[in-house]
Amino acid sequence: MSQTDPTTYGFDLEVAQAGQKYDLSYDQVDSFAAEGAVPFGVAVVAGTDPNQQVALVETASDVFRGIALFTHTREQGFNRAATPASTGAQYLDTETVSVLSRGRVWVKASGNVTAGALAYADLATTFNDSFTVTSTDNLKVGRFHTSGSDGELVVLEVDKAA
Repeated sequence: MSQTDPTTYGFDLEVAQAGQKYDLSYDQVDSFAAEGAVPFGVAVVAGTDPNQQVALVETASDVFRGIALFTHTREQGFNRAATPASTGAQYLDTETVSVLSRGRVWVKASGNVTAGALAYADLATTFNDSFTVTSTDNLKVGRFHTSGSDGELVVLEVDKAA
């Protein structure tokens, strides 16, 4: 049986998915337990137990841990109509989250972003799943490695040690 609905399936692939590593340059990935559900490609911060847990960002003063990486271990849905296409997958509460604390990762832009500009998790978006150049009331997460427009996937360079 073949798939015929182009809104849920297509033959052209997206450049990437939010939370997917960009390249093989030096990176560091840490493991933490999820405190609540954690979608792929979002900024995560220290949880209730900062040595073992990560959670979604609530305020700009939270302790940034990194970006929740995409993983193939979760079953994924697919919404081709979303821009960029969405998997709808996430880490579940208490699951081990792969957190990129240093390196390059694909994320969704909030507004226009420019390569080299400081990057912030946009706390006004759902799950804080978009990244912006606006610093006011947002959490600093790194620098943009590529430029892009609102809703597009761009590359974020994370270095929580810097």
